[in-house]
Amino acid sequence: MCMRIKNIFHSIKSFFSDVKREIKKVSWPTKKQTLINTLIVIGFSAIIAIYLGGLDAIITWLIGKIIKIR
Repeated sequence: MCMRIKNIFHSIKSFFSDVKREIKKVSWPTKKQTLINTLIVIGFSAIIAIYLGGLDAIITWLIGKIIKIR
């Protein structure tokens, strides 16, 4: 039983040391790259939102004309 608990703690310690080693290998983006990528995502999201909103308005208008909602 005691050996099992030792193995669990050893596994946990090993896991975190592996995580630390892998984190050091990561190529982190610069602040400028992060800002540019964030602005790109926001821009595309806005474009898609405008497109879908316009499409929804057109479809709503067409359905209104078809079933003659006043």
